[in-house]
Amino acid sequence: MDGVINGADASLLFANLGKNDSIALVKSDLNTDGIVDAQDYSLLLFSLGKNPIQSTPQWVNNSSIPTSSIVPTQNQQPTITTQPPSPTNVPPSPTVTPIPSPTNSPSNTPSPKSGLVTR
Repeated sequence: MDGVINGADASLLFANLGKNDSIALVKSDLNTDGIVDAQDYSLLLFSLGKNPIQSTPQWVNNSSIPTSSIVPTQNQQPTITTQPPSPTNVPPSPTVTPIPSPTNSPSNTPSPKSGLVTR
């Protein structure tokens, strides 16, 4: 146990997998449940390459954190009009719609004949 989880720890865990003797438990029972099993393997995989023993964490100085500020601006209010808009002075133009007129003269339309058709 050197504080770094790496390939050597993985090899040791695989060698002790399924064991529950005191030497194996001290070396590989990561969750201390009394047996070296898949849960220990999962913990090893999750922690592989991570170093839990580090120097004291470096705290961020509050003065180096950017801050935002809110500056009020003037709010533009809409103008409310209570009178209708003034009418335009364009006179209306009349439109002419043609009306069909009946014709007084007869047309040369053949009348249908019933009966025998000749060719």
